[in-house]
Amino acid sequence: MSTSSTVYLLLLSGVFYLFGVGPLGAIFLNSLTLTLCAFFFARLAGQFSTRRSLAIEAVSAIIVMAALLQSSVGLMETSIALLLLAIGCSLYKKGDARCFIPLAIAPFVRLEMAGFYLLLFVFGLVARKFKLTAILLWSLLAGAPLALFNLYYFKTLIPNTVIAKKRVYSLDYADSLDQFIEILSISSGTLTFCLGATLLLLVMAILLKQIKIKSIDPLILILFVAPISLFIAYLTQKTFIFQWYAPLIVLPLLFSIYLLAISKESWLVRAALGLLTIPTLFSPTLILMAAVTTDYTWHPDYHEGARVRRYLQVGSNLYQKYPNATLMTSEIGALGFGFKGKVVDGAGLVSPEALKFHPLSIPKERSHGTIGGIPAEFIALIKPEIIVSYPTFIKGFLKSEIIREYQVSSLDIFLADDMARLDRPRLWNNRELLVFKRLSKLDESESN
Repeated sequence: MSTSSTVYLLLLSGVFYLFGVGPLGAIFLNSLTLTLCAFFFARLAGQFSTRRSLAIEAVSAIIVMAALLQSSVGLMETSIALLLLAIGCSLYKKGDARCFIPLAIAPFVRLEMAGFYLLLFVFGLVARKFKLTAILLWSLLAGAPLALFNLYYFKTLIPNTVIAKKRVYSLDYADSLDQFIEILSISSGTLTFCLGATLLLLVMAILLKQIKIKSIDPLILILFVAPISLFIAYLTQKTFIFQWYAPLIVLPLLFSIYLLAISKESWLVRAALGLLTIPTLFSPTLILMAAVTTDYTWHPDYHEGARVRRYLQVGSNLYQKYPNATLMTSEIGALGFGFKGKVVDGAGLVSPEALKFHPLSIPKERSHGTIGGIPAEFIALIKPEIIVSYPTFIKGFLKSEIIREYQVSSLDIFLADDMARLDRPRLWNNRELLVFKRLSKLDESESN
């Protein structure tokens, strides 16, 4: 129950089988899907262009690479979801009902893609572009096996992670909006973000003035409306917007405007196109700076990456010493990768039994609703031999009675190499990583 992406789980299982369990397989998979995503979006642009040219498709590829690079470097599944969207839209444009194969698979990569599927489904019927039987046939052929897999393996159609995040985080509308803006400004730099937002509004104003809505290709309208609808859904549902969510909104929205521009002959529209591509060229600047200079602190996710490296080391060391222990943490990914024994998730993503103790109260157990964590009551219930977490995520536990049963060790928040690279090594206002051990229980488990 540890993933919200069934397809990514299956693909990673395949590459782990081929390459061994480790980051190499995920790196290969994301490199491949990012390249294919750029290729198919470029081909889609070629289908809309009044003057098919290499330059138009090259700019398309640049837009895709710029929008998806950070999430792909972070080894997330976003590029796979958008690759399926690009393939589906290309077939949709050709009037091929098999477009609903990739479109039906996409929600099993990212649930948000269901909105794109539904809009294309409805319009395909209303416009009599496809027969209902054809849509259902190809949709069921692709989606039914994945739905059955979810029911068999996860015992649910809706992944537990979706339910858990909704319960654990307590956000308001402003929090979700602030997160989205912060993601875009951190990824591309505040100045570039402001420039991009201004130019985007300018381009939209020019295009809407020059082009009548009725003359716009319905597929372009769908690619424009769907991400805006998704953004509104994020806000109304008060969603915790992670960095890899942003391209699901930004890329289709940006690309729909690009498609509209290249499908028209007006010089003003062409000028708008030129303006539109400017901020996209700068959006991966920080990542490219990190690669070129080998000063990886340029990377916008450097601190998060340093946290992962620390978790891997701590998890591996603890497993070597206490292989039979139960470890509880607030972030299971890297720790669970290093610690091969039993891992309990205090945030409830893979341990649903924790959810009855969520959401944590504010300010007693956490300082803000965007912070997940480990409830002290859940620790008292499970009584794990080891707890690994940052102080931010165990505020209630640090003040509880159960803490008396544990001995605490304070570790540097990052590995020595990462500590040396940073002037002020801290993450989420934490300067240390805490490891708690129930020594009597650990001694018993080791003697067994």
